Amino acid sequence: MGHFVSEVTRKRISEAHKGMQGLKEEKSGSWKGDKVGYSGLHKWIRRQLGKVNTCEHCGKQGEYIFYWKQGKLEKRWDIQYANKSGEYKRDFNDWIYLCAKCHAKYDGWGFQKGYTPWNKKVKDLIYASKK
Repeated sequence: MGHFVSEVTRKRISEAHKGMQGLKEEKSGSWKGDKVGYSGLHKWIRRQLGKVNTCEHCGKQGEYIFYWKQGKLEKRWDIQYANKSGEYKRDFNDWIYLCAKCHAKYDGWGFQKGYTPWNKKVKDLIYASKK
């Protein structure tokens, strides 16, 4: 149910909230800047750079993948943004887009640490992309 709020109080609250709706990014009171977390930064990157259609490494075209999560059918785009430096900065040049398979290989899942499966050192890839 709730409690009674007078018309005067409603108007005061309404006036106080004017101009607050739609505050984005740095203007928002919730903006964390460089102290953003892992998932928050990935969401920000996706919003800024948009959905990508092709893997930078193998050239695979993006598609939706459907999977079950906690009893619900979910879908996700299989081209992902991967961080180059591991520092997770708000620098667009510090991100590449890879398909899920290449992203797993790039991050070293099941491979020698520091090397990609295509036998290039991660540091070499980072420096090559800056040129």
